[in-house]
Amino acid sequence: MNRDRKIIEQVNRPSKKHRRVAGSVKSSLLLLWAVSAALVYPVWQGWTSLSNMRAREIQLQQALNQQHIIVCHDEVLTLSAKMAATTGDTMWADHYEKFGPRPKPAINDHWSMTEKETFGADVILTIMAHDKLIAIEKEVFEHVAQGHQDLAAELLQRPEYQDQKLAYNRGMQSFLAGVQTLLKNRQDKDRQILHKSGPTIGIILLAFAFVWLVSRKLGGRSYVRVKTKRKKSTYAHEWQETFNAITDSVCIIDKDSGKIMQCNKAMTQFLGRSNDEIIGQSCCELLHGSSKPIKKCPLVRMYETRRSETTDFQVGDRWLSIKADPYIDDEGNLIGAVHILSDITEQRKADKALKESENKFRLAFANAQDAIIWIDGETGAVTNCNKATEELFRRKRKEIIGQHHTRFYPEEKAEEYHRLIGESRQYSNSNMEAEILTRTGEIRIVTIAVSTMTVEGSRIVQGIMRDITESKRAIQEIENLAKFPSEDPNP
Repeated sequence: MNRDRKIIEQVNRPSKKHRRVAGSVKSSLLLLWAVSAALVYPVWQGWTSLSNMRAREIQLQQALNQQHIIVCHDEVLTLSAKMAATTGDTMWADHYEKFGPRPKPAINDHWSMTEKETFGADVILTIMAHDKLIAIEKEVFEHVAQGHQDLAAELLQRPEYQDQKLAYNRGMQSFLAGVQTLLKNRQDKDRQILHKSGPTIGIILLAFAFVWLVSRKLGGRSYVRVKTKRKKSTYAHEWQETFNAITDSVCIIDKDSGKIMQCNKAMTQFLGRSNDEIIGQSCCELLHGSSKPIKKCPLVRMYETRRSETTDFQVGDRWLSIKADPYIDDEGNLIGAVHILSDITEQRKADKALKESENKFRLAFANAQDAIIWIDGETGAVTNCNKATEELFRRKRKEIIGQHHTRFYPEEKAEEYHRLIGESRQYSNSNMEAEILTRTGEIRIVTIAVSTMTVEGSRIVQGIMRDITESKRAIQEIENLAKFPSEDPNP
């Protein structure tokens, strides 16, 4: 029985020949699968690369077009500000707002790039220059709206404005150049894949692929290392030039150590120290001579809120503005701060002078002996008046403000005076004589010097009134006496 079992097992067991055949079939199948995979994958990869190359052409053209659009956009906004400062016409402010803000560094959704590939530090500097330009131009339009064309023109002629434009344009060009370089590198990579994906090349070079890849990798590492080093050196040089072009004092502070890691040329000039003397120091030591942050330090608040924080303080006869912006890495971690120091002494002086001028005007307006009244050029409502106006109309200020000006004339004269005042707005100055109605119903005769002006963007008609009622009566009495005795023999 055991013998029969062994015979059966020998019959059922595959022979060596059968095993060799089965192994050959398996090897052939594996080889066929490997060859098929080697052919199919390069073909699929080549087709994908061809599609990508066509898409890269469109993306590169978009990047080039965006560069022209940014330059034109910047020039249009600058021209609007200059035209406003030259002509004094607030219409240019509307053009400025309708045209839209300057573009900021932004990645097109179709470019499939990450924020890490867009040179983050360069983007920060460009955004800073962008914000500074907008702040200056808004200040220009505010001066124009207040009628201070000379101040608006002076702002645009300052080197600070030109430096910010240069920093903004250079930063945008650097950003777009980086985008174009990345797209071109991707296009070159797709082109290389396409060239290697042909079936003939795949079959012929399959045996040599490993050797070729190894040699390519070893040789490429050295080339990439040298090329990357050159790019980093060029980029660092351009970044430093842009950094030094900023007129405000800027430094980058490490969050963990609290020390300054980098600063620009304006910072060294402001502190009167070299770059090496500033790097590694804390800002509170350099600016305030203190080992601890000052009260209401914007840097401390920024670390708490993770938002931009600003504060003003006085050092001697100068006023300084300190701004701390969060410096966040690609993973969203707060790793430091961008510390910006601006000298706002002239701005403070200008604000003080403006307030003093406004106070003097208010005193002169309130204490003028003649009655002064302001009328809205569009609605005809009274918007302001002085003490002499209250005495002339025998009414309180709250009874005058907000009322239509025709309410204070005799009913039969209201329409005529409204028309005369409306016509007088076409000229810078005009004079008229009118009758006004007091609260008691008494009619007083006044002369009105009418002029027009712009206050906070609204057209205002100003009327300066002088009561000539008694003078009129005296003249009438003199005329009546002159008729005696020829016309009136009975005095």
